Amino acid sequence: MISSSPIRIGVLGAAAIVPMALIHPARSVPEMQITAITAREPKRAQSFGRRHHIPRVHQTYDALLADPDIDAIYNPLPNSLHAEWTISALQAGKHVLCEKPFASNAKEAEEMAKTARETGLVLSEAFAYRYHPLTARVKEIISSGNWEKSDISKPSFVFCFQPQTTFDSNTNWLAAH
Repeated sequence: MISSSPIRIGVLGAAAIVPMALIHPARSVPEMQITAITAREPKRAQSFGRRHHIPRVHQTYDALLADPDIDAIYNPLPNSLHAEWTISALQAGKHVLCEKPFASNAKEAEEMAKTARETGLVLSEAFAYRYHPLTARVKEIISSGNWEKSDISKPSFVFCFQPQTTFDSNTNWLAAH
């Protein structure tokens, strides 16, 4: 049996989206570990780290990027900082999951993608719906050919971010008790 270490994630910023988008989902993925956090205000990072059981707090973004015990970065910084810190993370040898929007404009997106290609590292935008069971089910229904076009002629997706929801085979969302 081959064993591997979990992917160790560093978080650039104590943004409100971090618990819902990363910390809570990561708890159910043994191959992933939230290792460190930093924020513009070190006291905020300390508090956030304690509250969410993140073992290491760095005083600066650069210090987090220099940490050899971090494999990948989650970037939830303000949109205007996505390109700068994503490129810095890639240049520091870290894979990056960047929150939406990926970049402020096409030029920034191209620079980010170029840096990822040059470093051979993974750069991905945080579009969780791509991996969601509902998306897989819709693709399955469409691929099967067993559907009436009138049934889904005006589809729309709505994700309710409730702490615990489940998905059943009838494509219904059921709120947990």
